[in-house]
Amino acid sequence: MPLYPPPSTVSAVGVYDVVKHGGAKGDGQWVIDLAITSGSHNATSASGLFTPADNNRVYLLHGSGAGGEPQTGTMTYVSPTAATLSAAASTTVSGATFLWGADDTSAFNTCVTDGLAFAQAHGGTFQVYTPIPTGAFYMVAGPLLTTQSGQAQIPLPPRPDTGQTITLVWRQEGASGAPQSWNSHSPAFTGATIVSTGFYGNATLQGNAIGANGNPCVIGGPNQSAGYGQTNKFSNMVVDFAGTVLTAHSKTGLSYAGLDFSGVKTILRDAYVSTTGSVQRNDFNSFSSFGTGYSIGILMPANGNNDLCVIENATIGGGFSFGIVPTEHTTIGRLCVLYCSGAVCPSGNYFSSVGSSAAFANSSISSEALASASQSFAGSSSRAMASLTSGGRSGGPSPAFAAISSSASFILAFSAASLGMT
Repeated sequence: MPLYPPPSTVSAVGVYDVVKHGGAKGDGQWVIDLAITSGSHNATSASGLFTPADNNRVYLLHGSGAGGEPQTGTMTYVSPTAATLSAAASTTVSGATFLWGADDTSAFNTCVTDGLAFAQAHGGTFQVYTPIPTGAFYMVAGPLLTTQSGQAQIPLPPRPDTGQTITLVWRQEGASGAPQSWNSHSPAFTGATIVSTGFYGNATLQGNAIGANGNPCVIGGPNQSAGYGQTNKFSNMVVDFAGTVLTAHSKTGLSYAGLDFSGVKTILRDAYVSTTGSVQRNDFNSFSSFGTGYSIGILMPANGNNDLCVIENATIGGGFSFGIVPTEHTTIGRLCVLYCSGAVCPSGNYFSSVGSSAAFANSSISSEALASASQSFAGSSSRAMASLTSGGRSGGPSPAFAAISSSASFILAFSAASLGMT
């Protein structure tokens, strides 16, 4: 039984609609037939969906960057079948996935800021509600913000653990956590989907950013860069999440994390996190290549947490170096991880968190089509996860991740003993 009723029955009081309150457009569009030549700014699409309203819209283009990585920028309308892109292609592509739309980042951030102010004065609870978009999705192309003790495009401000608990009910209409159809050529839009354009140019830049400011993510709370999720310091916020978040598809795992909830309390109700890739577009064929980077689909509350780490229904759709990082106290109802370098990556100690002293329990975890940790698990015992603690990942460093940074604090240590798996 959900703790909260569905959005359609919730009173408007304390509910912050990203369209009505934040001014979001939700006008994202996509095609899978874009063509552009290396060195050129001139793109064509036989679909004929471009309009004059697309001037200055943000775009994400698969495969046209250096080494076949993505590119992002702004576009200028030329005709229904042609547009000028702000970034010259580094790689010639045809039949490429192309997504574009208005940048709605500020709308989400406005709702978080105003909703938090309301919650502090009225019982400690607010909801950020995302209705079905007028287009296919909501584009989030804003910068990573580090002013709220984390590194997120949509940051969740820290709350003092000596004060009132704040509950953020995050609802994207139509969220189901359902896996993408393997016959689909479309990115995995499910209901009111968020699409992020963020990614790094190479693994060195990505690793340095993680070491300096914690994991870059689309939605996230305070993180280890400010001491959260370490030595029992956590933001006094509960994030009750249902939604779909797609990050920019990178062939080598250079995208942002979808959700970083390592510094808060978390309930994942109907969550889907993936890159903008699809099976039929062959975006998920080389699982080991995602291990070049350090992207993570979802980070659960770090060890030492306040024992609210619940996954009711979640899917990691693919494209990440690490699908999900569960920690002590995590309780899993249904979790599916697909098309990643590593699937379920339990952490005994993450980024200088306290060591895990408790296990986690699951009813159903399934994983397939991965470079490592490709195993299905069932039952209630965390001992079933022990096989994930041995060995490294294909195409990347060992589980100690010593190659990422010289800092000893930047460690994902997979330890059966510290996870209570003895």
